[in-house]
Amino acid sequence: GFGIPMDIQAKDDEYIVYANVPGLRPEDLSVEVLGNSVTLRGEVFAPSTEEKNGWLLQERVTGKFSRSFTLPAELDNAKAEANLENGVLTLRLPKAEASKPKSIKVRVK
Repeated sequence: GFGIPMDIQAKDDEYIVYANVPGLRPEDLSVEVLGNSVTLRGEVFAPSTEEKNGWLLQERVTGKFSRSFTLPAELDNAKAEANLENGVLTLRLPKAEASKPKSIKVRVK
């Protein structure tokens, strides 16, 4: 396996994950969200045997990968979204209502 580079941004209501997955199609990827954990799985396919003939250099990594991470707040997995564009997978992971900060008014007695 190999690592997939990613960035994670925290917003008030959600986390946004950007993962580099060049050359992959949506059907090559799987995203699972459970509680506050996220798992990204996929596979980068090797060239067929016929395509391997004549290579002078072959550095690109192929095979299956899996990357899991835990976020500080519970996620609303029903509202999670995944978008793949130009080799970048963008995950929008809304925080669960129970995890969002609550404002409490202070009263004077």
